Amino acid sequence: MHIPSRKLTLVALISIIAVSFISVSFYSYYSARASMRKEILHSSLPLLSENIYSYIQSYLTLPINISSAMSRDTFLVDWIHDGESDEQEIVDYLKVIKEEFGFFTAFLVSEKSENYYYYDGILKQVSPVDSHDIWYYKFVNSGLEYDLDVDSDEASNGILTVFINFRVVDSTGHFLGVAGVGIRLDKISVTLAEKKDEYKRDIYMVDDRGIIQVHPDITKVETLSIYDIPGLRDIADDLLNPSDFPTDLIYNASQNPSLISSRYMEELGWFILVEQHEYEYMDAARRNLFINIVVGIFTTILLAYLSSKTIGSFQLYLENLASTDSLTGALNRRELEKRFLTSIYSIKRYESKYSIIIIDLDDFKTINDQYGHAIGDKVLIRMTDIIHEVIRPTDVLARWGGDEFVILMGADSKVAFASAERIRIALSERTVFNDLGIQASMTVSMGVSSVRDDDELKSVVQRADAALYQSKGSGKNRVVILE
Repeated sequence: MHIPSRKLTLVALISIIAVSFISVSFYSYYSARASMRKEILHSSLPLLSENIYSYIQSYLTLPINISSAMSRDTFLVDWIHDGESDEQEIVDYLKVIKEEFGFFTAFLVSEKSENYYYYDGILKQVSPVDSHDIWYYKFVNSGLEYDLDVDSDEASNGILTVFINFRVVDSTGHFLGVAGVGIRLDKISVTLAEKKDEYKRDIYMVDDRGIIQVHPDITKVETLSIYDIPGLRDIADDLLNPSDFPTDLIYNASQNPSLISSRYMEELGWFILVEQHEYEYMDAARRNLFINIVVGIFTTILLAYLSSKTIGSFQLYLENLASTDSLTGALNRRELEKRFLTSIYSIKRYESKYSIIIIDLDDFKTINDQYGHAIGDKVLIRMTDIIHEVIRPTDVLARWGGDEFVILMGADSKVAFASAERIRIALSERTVFNDLGIQASMTVSMGVSSVRDDDELKSVVQRADAALYQSKGSGKNRVVILE
């Protein structure tokens, strides 16, 4: 049968458009996969690992500070010098520390008597032949002022505990023993499980041998090594690299690509691993591909037009994603890096003044726990809006991670301090958050530091972060400058 040339042309045109549309659909799918893989591997996973790292650091800050104070406590030194005669005194002392600060345990090991005192009496006498006491002699011989040791607590039926050990010396430098506190390791496991549910990613911690030490699935703790997991075993050596920066890699798990980021935590000598399976984050993209192909068969001409609009919107989305935080609308860390490099150029060429302000919302975890993550997100959004109202249009506000924000300000540290105070006052007014159902004042702790011409973003943020920790340690809701 003869087919008119116009019909052939139409069929050919429709076929070309259909093939083109399908090709574009596949291209968009793989472009999206590449873009999402890049964003997840080099931004989301490292950012989440840094978030976990910061949480664990903050979790350890109080017990480290209290253990340090114990080691310098004149009562403790005098009690040991007086011959340790009144056991009840030291028991009451340790019990007060445990209960007042909510620690799992508090302890003192006397070098002279070799007694291991804790909040309920004398647990034992330490001995070099007792394998459970090796930590004591190892720490004493190390010469370190303090260290962190993960071990089972004999006083509580072997519950895995992080012990903060501080060396106790008198005014002449004479070694008297070891004092400190212990916190339960399973609280970190609970946090990892919460983050896993929140971010839909596997989060766990391994030691320097690759053995899992903290995991939401307790059956894997100390029974599974990443060297035993197919795919992971091939990159395990690279993951267990004690670097100051995250290690980001791709591996194949049962023929499915997975993205993983490793962050070394020097305080524990462990690694935080954050893992994302590609089939999970690409599931929606695969469904969209199928729908696009089916719809494209019947509406190819219309979709040819719509596809150009979609690609344009998607490109705009990627550009926005590359520079801003999706929740708060503040700039992200990558864009802050770019702005910071520009400020360094201005400092060197024009001798301009710049400062960094780091902001941390006090007790944000309590907000999430009490009111839910949805309210927590709204608090972060509102917090960003208020900060934008206070700072100048030329100042740069970026979300550093979690509830931490960084401001890059074209001013010296005194001006930055004054601006930080205005922000602190604005955020602490109770009425600001009443409509969210929060019946409490919202406060922030802030650290300020000047930018030097030889600074990198990491170095100046570290100074500002140190100032922030001073602010936290001084009672929160205040601004501290550290040049």
